[in-house]
Amino acid sequence: MSEKGSGVEQNLWTALHHKVTKPGCSTSYPPDFSTSQYYVALLLHEFFHVMQYRRMGFDRFLTRYGYEMSQHGFDPDRLYDYESRSRTFAQETIERQADMVGVYGGFKFFGDAKGMKALAPRLRGSGVYGF
Repeated sequence: MSEKGSGVEQNLWTALHHKVTKPGCSTSYPPDFSTSQYYVALLLHEFFHVMQYRRMGFDRFLTRYGYEMSQHGFDPDRLYDYESRSRTFAQETIERQADMVGVYGGFKFFGDAKGMKALAPRLRGSGVYGF
């Protein structure tokens, strides 16, 4: 993306550039997300939220997210806990779905066949990664 863009593109570039590189930010990310399995998983997790939002639309996404937060005691950590459950991908929370997609992608990117094999059954029927 060029810094010379205008409108939304320029604002996005400025926000990303600020968040990634500005010293003193409360959250800083590496300039290259491909150097860590954690950051690959995080990036794919967030991209999957974009896909969910696009598929559901603003109202449905926000309503479902709010409902799921209320069902988990407004504890964000509980939204990610898919390992202690045996639900299908479609039954999982928005966060759990995105987390599974991200974690699997991190395994795949770094060639962790054991991790991929363990998580693959949870992705069946998702349409993600060919499942």
